[in-house]
Amino acid sequence: MRRRVRRDAILVVEDHEETRAFLLRVLEGAGYPVVEAGDAIQAIEALEARRVILVIADLALPGLSGAVVAKTARRHNPGTKVLYISGYDRAAALAEGWLERDDPFLQKPFDAPRLLAEVHDLLGTGEATSPSRRRRRSPGP
Repeated sequence: MRRRVRRDAILVVEDHEETRAFLLRVLEGAGYPVVEAGDAIQAIEALEARRVILVIADLALPGLSGAVVAKTARRHNPGTKVLYISGYDRAAALAEGWLERDDPFLQKPFDAPRLLAEVHDLLGTGEATSPSRRRRRSPGP
């Protein structure tokens, strides 16, 4: 009898259903195990049920913020990585105190390659790097 190994998951915390479905589709399509939550309370319940290695959290959730979810995740597993997403730009999120200067952040809307590049960078799971960190190659001969 083979025992099934449960890999650590990515927790997606997004209250907008279409955006959450997009995130799930992209991440699962890339082979990542994903757990979803529509709000911070569901996210905290998911954190109690499963080990999470990356939290992708909307900053502006109803009720508790994505930052609260991130802090809770890090209490469960101090090595947990966090990628914040928001319709607000980085400057606004910083001004509101929702984000620290060096926190990984994607402003909505973003596409699948951009999301996967950030995830790969954070988890060290591939050669992809985010466009903001990617070195441009000089054109060949």
